[in-house]
Amino acid sequence: MVSVSAEAHFLEVTLGGHQYGLLAADVREILRAVSVVPLPSAPAVVEGVIDVRGQLVPVLDIRSRFQLGGRAVAVTDHFVLCQIDARTVAIRVDEARGFRTVAAESVTDVRGPVPGAAYVSGVARLESGLVLIHDLRTFLGEAEAVAMDASLRSASSFESASRTVLDDRARRLATATTRTDHADTIELLTFAVNGARYGIETGFAIEVLRATTPARVPGTPPWWVGVVNLHGEILAVADLCPLVGSGRRNSTELVPVLVLGGDRAEFGIAVDRVESATRVDPTEILALPGERSGAGVLRGVMRDGLLILDGTRLLSDPRLFLDQGSGNGDEPHRRDQ
Repeated sequence: MVSVSAEAHFLEVTLGGHQYGLLAADVREILRAVSVVPLPSAPAVVEGVIDVRGQLVPVLDIRSRFQLGGRAVAVTDHFVLCQIDARTVAIRVDEARGFRTVAAESVTDVRGPVPGAAYVSGVARLESGLVLIHDLRTFLGEAEAVAMDASLRSASSFESASRTVLDDRARRLATATTRTDHADTIELLTFAVNGARYGIETGFAIEVLRATTPARVPGTPPWWVGVVNLHGEILAVADLCPLVGSGRRNSTELVPVLVLGGDRAEFGIAVDRVESATRVDPTEILALPGERSGAGVLRGVMRDGLLILDGTRLLSDPRLFLDQGSGNGDEPHRRDQ
């Protein structure tokens, strides 16, 4: 809470044409705009979550709370990460203008003149106008905080479950074995896209990202879904369907992303779900019939209809590399570019 007996230190931000302040002691860092993923079962005050270096951080919907009306994330927006007691939260603002320090006589405690003023702990007078300083500790009600924490735990559990198959695979690869019954088999990670089932050798699977909405990049070929944030770096996400000659994926909203690569992540593909790891005998992989036999990234098909991807061909497919001579600066960059 701002005290009238001391200087006030705050981050000046703008929101809906208004000036606001967030207590400087609560601010951890300022991030550029990223996609916000809805958080199931969260209270209305939570806009969604963002991924900050692998941590799910809830975004508080300060616009709705201040009755400013909602709008989609703009590329010019800023996310202010704040530490509120034991919780890390993000506030989406139009612009973070910078930190300010004002003298005691420039700050007014509004609890007297404006009884019941919610969320506002003081008003600072700047040359540019009045700045309402907010104490975020009053922003969440107890019930809202409990509901938000529960939703975050559920989301984190989902993310952990999505990685179970890959983690299990890593443990098994790290453990030497003397068994010979797998000598002539290959291990596949199976997943579904548009009702079809696919498998790719687990050596090409890096990780699985929880359901997210890739940010669209204008002017890109039909096999690019968009880009997502992978541990602080931009990862291009592809639609597998046009790559294998089966049209386009039905939806690109809130998709799990299977991250592929060799010794590092190269790109992701949008999937409906990741299923399990399984072993197959490569001699039982059948050639694809008809036109699909020419789809270079497909190795073949199992008798049960499981389509087998050729990981080496997929990772070297020229469609998934930026054409340096095209002059199209809007095309998503793979991480190796």
